[in-house]
Amino acid sequence: MSVAHAARRAFLLQEFAVSLAFALAFTAQGVYLVESLKLTPLQLVLIGTVLEASCFLLEIPTGVVADVYSRRRSVLLGFTFLGLSFLVVVLGGDFLAVLLAQVVAALGYTFLSGAQSAWITDEVGEANVGALFLKGAQVGRVGSLLGLGLAAWLGQASLALPLLGGAGVLLALAGVLAFMMPESNFSPRRGEGSAWRAMASTFREGARTVRVRPVLLALIGAAVLYGASTEALDRLWQLHLLESFDLPDLLGLRPIAWFSLLGAVGTFVNLVVTRALQRRLETSDVPRIARQLTWIGALGAAAVLAFALAGHFWWAVAVFLAVGVLRGLYEPLYRAWLNQGLDSRVRATVLSIAAQADALGQVAGGPGVGALGNACGVPSAIGVSALLRLPVLLVLAWGARRAMKTAPATD
Repeated sequence: MSVAHAARRAFLLQEFAVSLAFALAFTAQGVYLVESLKLTPLQLVLIGTVLEASCFLLEIPTGVVADVYSRRRSVLLGFTFLGLSFLVVVLGGDFLAVLLAQVVAALGYTFLSGAQSAWITDEVGEANVGALFLKGAQVGRVGSLLGLGLAAWLGQASLALPLLGGAGVLLALAGVLAFMMPESNFSPRRGEGSAWRAMASTFREGARTVRVRPVLLALIGAAVLYGASTEALDRLWQLHLLESFDLPDLLGLRPIAWFSLLGAVGTFVNLVVTRALQRRLETSDVPRIARQLTWIGALGAAAVLAFALAGHFWWAVAVFLAVGVLRGLYEPLYRAWLNQGLDSRVRATVLSIAAQADALGQVAGGPGVGALGNACGVPSAIGVSALLRLPVLLVLAWGARRAMKTAPATD
């Protein structure tokens, strides 16, 4: 088996297992926070703020560690910390424990964010990684379906069981990858003085790469604005459905089962749409990626606004499913565009800068939108988050025009 083939298998396993674990744990966690801990909209958003603030502080150090030492090691640490974070939520059982769990989760996310994409891009090549990202999204949808089914089943007995299951899947994944995940096209950056000097040098080179390439700088700016727009939706969509509508009485299903069912339908729709569009979406030609991303971003903003304004449960469900489909298309295309033309030596650091920009946007925009939810209601908060996406479209449109003008170059 070639190294590239082994890397593809390891990456697809990661996408499957992580999607399974997240669907299993997060479906129950949202209901747990609302029904068991009785958290307010502001508290729900503050959970995300703590997570993103921690990511903001940790993103660059962990990204540089991946470039200086080992991306494989960074990925293994990431999955381990994510698994531990769910254990903290279950064992703590109060708002402060949930906040502590976000710091642990931030270590996991930041060890993964730049390292995973940089690792697989180096192993399979820039020309092949875009298609692999889309295939990984498909495989992830299958894992999500399985996780949602398990969440509905286990959640009927206790909301803690899906959280424990998610933790177990992530910890087991880290153990399996320790034996099957290759790393052949990465050379640790040593011989430049101390490890800390190597880290500083790598970060400076990554930051310089962003500064001198206007399109790359625009993508980082788009990440800030997009992050500000997503926090309220991510934290409040379940509360919106629980508070704004009466869940239909169907077979006496509990809310955890309802959300699992909605998640399963959404995952199936995402899987079908992603597969249908995979051949139509361009993942290697930068101008076409840019145009596609701009249109998908515009449709996503409209869908979020429709979700906030929905006056009927089934209409809210329909537009929320559309939000999920569009987001599932947006993120792989964004990663594919961001990866184009990056120097392998600083790839993880540049990707970490982008992830840090997203975290900064969520930290800056989240608390204000959460406070608005406390004062004016959850639909108002979600509506404002939709409007925050409008500047993203302007940035993406500018980047698309510049990418088309400089298509022969590496910008």
